[in-house]
Amino acid sequence: MDKVQTIQTKDYIIQEIRREILSGKMTPGEEITQEGIASQLGVSRMPVREAFQVLEQEGFLLRLQNRHMKVAEMKKKHIIEIFYMVGIFETELFSYMNTYEKEKLINELEVLCFKSERMEQVEFFNKELIFHQNAGAVLNNPYINPSYMSFLNSFVSYAIFFVSREKEEVLEQLKEIIRTINLKDRELLKEKLLIYYKSMADHLLKSLEKVHEHK
Repeated sequence: MDKVQTIQTKDYIIQEIRREILSGKMTPGEEITQEGIASQLGVSRMPVREAFQVLEQEGFLLRLQNRHMKVAEMKKKHIIEIFYMVGIFETELFSYMNTYEKEKLINELEVLCFKSERMEQVEFFNKELIFHQNAGAVLNNPYINPSYMSFLNSFVSYAIFFVSREKEEVLEQLKEIIRTINLKDRELLKEKLLIYYKSMADHLLKSLEKVHEHK
């Protein structure tokens, strides 16, 4: 992890540790301490402790008897199930939306697809993630939203920004999603969303396999 030159919040630390785990740089069973992470990032222990608490709740870290933490095991089936559930969740989201909310999101996605050729990959992928975040915000349920946003900000965000995905492939998948939302065919939408998220999971798993091959 890169050392931080300025004071960072626990959210930054959470993001960095998630990234280290999802990239395979931190391996299952690896023990980490508040002191060690604070030293690496150049921050105080307080935000690290808070970050550990969040990451433990999310399942990324496990608490040890000596108050240290260790990286939880992340099986292939876990990753596949997470992306599958996000796809199911978004299918349900669109069924709950009113016409105005749905049309607003469709328009957002159509603009992204239409302007994609003029966008750099980083901008394109950033707007791709924002679309999913905006879809989740529509539900506005304080009991459900945190879990959904946690998956978006960890697994989905990492797959979008740090895993090799072809922009053209993603664009075609998003166009299919637009088409099925307009058709108002719930089962077909579920199918397209699951294809889209399965592709993310597959790319993430391939990237982890490559890391393990070089260790």
